[in-house]
Amino acid sequence: MDATGKVLKPFEFDRLPSFYIDETGLQQFKKDGKYGFMNNKGTVVLSANYDDIDTFNEDTYELRNDNLYGLADAAGKIITPVTYDFIGSRDEQGLIEVEKNQKLGLINIQGKVVLAAEYDELGSPYNESGVREIKKNDKYGLIDRQGNILIQPEYEALFCCSSNGFGFIAKDGYEGIVDPSGEIYLSEDYTYLGILPNGLLVVEHNGLQGFANKEKQLITAIEYKDISLFSDGLSAVKKEEKWGYIDTSGKLVIQNIYDKAEDFHDGVAAVKKGDQTWFIDKRGRKVSPPR
Repeated sequence: MDATGKVLKPFEFDRLPSFYIDETGLQQFKKDGKYGFMNNKGTVVLSANYDDIDTFNEDTYELRNDNLYGLADAAGKIITPVTYDFIGSRDEQGLIEVEKNQKLGLINIQGKVVLAAEYDELGSPYNESGVREIKKNDKYGLIDRQGNILIQPEYEALFCCSSNGFGFIAKDGYEGIVDPSGEIYLSEDYTYLGILPNGLLVVEHNGLQGFANKEKQLITAIEYKDISLFSDGLSAVKKEEKWGYIDTSGKLVIQNIYDKAEDFHDGVAAVKKGDQTWFIDKRGRKVSPPR
């Protein structure tokens, strides 16, 4: 009944909610052992068809019936039917992991299926890009934040991505790297090791290293025993126990004649030859006397 004593609903319920006069929103009621929703006017907005109703978030409710789950909104409207074995929490991308028949998928908060529940594993979203790994039939792939397939699940291993902005991928015994856009760097001739901040890629074969560009073309021979990160546009490279420098085009601009070579800073770098050390400029000219 209301504050005046008027009966809003006849005596047909196992349990009714206790509303305050100024309260809005929904409350659970129970009828014949099942739960539903009623508003503060006594209007049933969600029929009592459920074994349990629980809060999912501030404006969404989780429905349970026969150990299956669904979602309803704050108006009592069904968002997704009670058909899932499990409904996870909403992630930072606004997506919800669901399980059906021991397979995983994704829905959004409106109940739209973003990724069909047909995968054995789902990874966590990677930073703001939202990409995540998927696993199906012991093979791995990659999806974007909208659930679009970036990489089909056909790889023996895939991880995307680490803090350096790229991940690992493997197929048919070959190993390479993958970036958050789903671009794959995989070759039968050499192994991609990483992506540098300037966009060049480090490659390796038989213990020697070189560089490739984003178009997957080698810009140096794979002939260096060691390489450094680019600094001031140059990278120190070691060949046959001697160090020199290459530029971002892969051109050797300072010959491999040094026993030790440091990174360039403010246009100069320290080098060592024999027992003497001095500074050189980016053309290889001495700018300080040996010491």
